[in-house]
Amino acid sequence: MAARRWWRSSAAALAIGAAAPALAQTRIPVPGAPDVQLMLIPVPEGADVDSVLPGVIEKVGAGQGGIGRHAKPTQVNMRGTPMRIEAVSFNSAPGVAFFFLSVPRGRAICMAAIPLGQEKKAAMPTGEACLSAMGTGAAPAGTAAAGSPPPAPAAPAAPAARGAPPAHGGNWARVADVYFRSVGGFGVGGMVTLNFEPIVLFKDGSYYEIDDAALEDVDLAAERARRPDDWGRWSRQGDRFVLTDSKGRANDYALQQGRFFKAYPAAGAAALSGSYETVGGGGNTAFGGEVMIATNNRYNFLAGGVFTTARSTGATNSGAMTGVASSVAAKRAGQGRFAVDRHTITFTHPDGRSERRFFAFGSRKTPPQIDRGMLFIGDTVYTLDD
Repeated sequence: MAARRWWRSSAAALAIGAAAPALAQTRIPVPGAPDVQLMLIPVPEGADVDSVLPGVIEKVGAGQGGIGRHAKPTQVNMRGTPMRIEAVSFNSAPGVAFFFLSVPRGRAICMAAIPLGQEKKAAMPTGEACLSAMGTGAAPAGTAAAGSPPPAPAAPAAPAARGAPPAHGGNWARVADVYFRSVGGFGVGGMVTLNFEPIVLFKDGSYYEIDDAALEDVDLAAERARRPDDWGRWSRQGDRFVLTDSKGRANDYALQQGRFFKAYPAAGAAALSGSYETVGGGGNTAFGGEVMIATNNRYNFLAGGVFTTARSTGATNSGAMTGVASSVAAKRAGQGRFAVDRHTITFTHPDGRSERRFFAFGSRKTPPQIDRGMLFIGDTVYTLDD
């Protein structure tokens, strides 16, 4: 009941003031955790999530008697998507743990209220529900009335069917080449890690930080309007590249010298075999905090175009903030068939679902050579498990 009282008072707090239209909210359900209350708050068009979040927390705190504790942000990997989590306690709700979840370049913030003692049970379904809701890109138009049934989140767009022609098959004719560059990130316990992101260079001098979808399924004009920060300009002189982002900031890269590398395509299922994994996580134990999260995702590519998957997630909380220690672990597995065609991998699942995703092999040495021990599925790096 405490979490439901939080919903009513927080909805009222967010509806106060001139910023109300930008903070309209919609309540969403959490399958398997009915006592958890979630609120989806759209981020204003063109605004950065990190710049909006402090104001959201402050507004909620104003309606909850002030902020009690505010833990350092943590980073987790949910279904291959980095997710930022901030834990907060409010003075008027001592029996509730509050979490604000967001994803890079997201258009909404997911705010969760979990009764103390249920964090272990609710952690995974809450994260999954928030990711699904934020992934729809829905922009709620108003506040749900207190006590009214929560609306179901919009369903994500269906992946392209394997046999269906791609919606934007001409995109590849515009491509000059595909590369990847090193970027900073967070790992288990909040440690700073080195990661990589793929970049598509176009013949017109623009570049695109590609996400999960195969390029032939991306409406480039719409994507550029929706996520301008993923775009920029590039130039090249010999083996040196200059990438200038959407804010005019230029970075100079020397090919194959530790920060910028060539990406390679594949041709057919025979080009891909072996077991590949990615290890990630988040938390704040690296900075003396109480939360540690570890994830492991694995693809096994077998002869004949067969694949299996395995995913495990574990999290611990010492209880330093809430006074309640907890831990959670989950495992999932799957299988199906796959096909690889240049920079696209297609997964077909036993239920007939099919999805196309961006694909690339890594590279090594100078001049560059293909490195089959490293690959991208979407914008996530996997390495061969020898």
